[in-house]
Amino acid sequence: MTIHEAARQFYIHHPNQKDLRKGLEYMSLTEGLGYKELDLDLITTGLEKFYSEMQHGDKSRQELEKLFWKNANYSASTFIKFYVGKKQVKADIYRDDGRGGEYTMRKTLILN
Repeated sequence: MTIHEAARQFYIHHPNQKDLRKGLEYMSLTEGLGYKELDLDLITTGLEKFYSEMQHGDKSRQELEKLFWKNANYSASTFIKFYVGKKQVKADIYRDDGRGGEYTMRKTLILN
């Protein structure tokens, strides 16, 4: 199977095609088109470019990651819940995934 066909099949069978298209757009792998404008050929080409960049090593990966976070609208939110007892103070740190998902406790700290 060629890389082109593997990328095509990956997209066709991906459980969340919309997020995949958005990711390609955020990394500027869509020839300037928005994720809603992409056809299967452009998506496949974008995935091939992504794969190629990943093969080039850390610098290419870091550049794509910077582009993604620069263009993505995800912004995770954090809140801290404090428990003040007679002998100790505890803080539970909760964070969401930045996509509107539920908050999950990520860490507990004992503060005294």
